[in-house]
Amino acid sequence: MDLDRHVLRTALVLTLAAMSVAGCELLFPGFSPDGGFPSPSTIATYSHGSARIKIDGKVIELDKLGPGPHLQTMFGSSVRWSNADGWNLQVIGAGADFGPALPSGLDPNTGYVELDRIVGKEHWRTYDPERCLMTIDGADATALRGTATCRGLEWTDALNAFAASPKEIDQPPFDADITFEATR
Repeated sequence: MDLDRHVLRTALVLTLAAMSVAGCELLFPGFSPDGGFPSPSTIATYSHGSARIKIDGKVIELDKLGPGPHLQTMFGSSVRWSNADGWNLQVIGAGADFGPALPSGLDPNTGYVELDRIVGKEHWRTYDPERCLMTIDGADATALRGTATCRGLEWTDALNAFAASPKEIDQPPFDADITFEATR
C-alpha cells in the first residue's frame, strides 16, 4: 500500500473516531445532526476478550481488553487487547457501515488490524494494513471474532507515524498470525 492511501485511511479512521467521541457538531461547527447524516450509536461494549499473536513460532497472549464502546454504527469496531509485556492489538472498522460516504479502497466488512509494542522507552507500531488479510467471523452486539494473517510487517516509530516517511525500526520484517475475540 502506498503511503498516501495509508495516510488517507488513518485520517479517516481518526476523524470518524473523533466525531464519535466529540460529536459532529463539535468537530464541524454549524453541523446539524438532524440534517440527514445520522449520529453514530453504540452497538456493543464488550467485557471479556483475548487475542493471540503468533510470530516466528512464539505465541503472545493478550489478556486485557481496553475500555469501550467497542462497536458503533457507521464506524464499526475499535477494540484493543493488550498484555503486561507491552504488546497491543487493535481491530478497527470491522462491522462498519459508512453508507454512501465510503471512500474507495476501504472495505467495511473487514476493517484492519494494527500491532503496537512498547520496547524500553520506544513505542513501535505496524503501519501497513494491506499486509494483513483479516477474516471477521462476527461483529455484532454479542461479539467480535476473527483472524488475521499478516505477511511482511515492519515496525515503525509510533511517535513519528504521521510523518511524510514513517521512521522504520531497525528490525527485520515479520509475519504474524492473529486470532481475537471480545464478548459481552
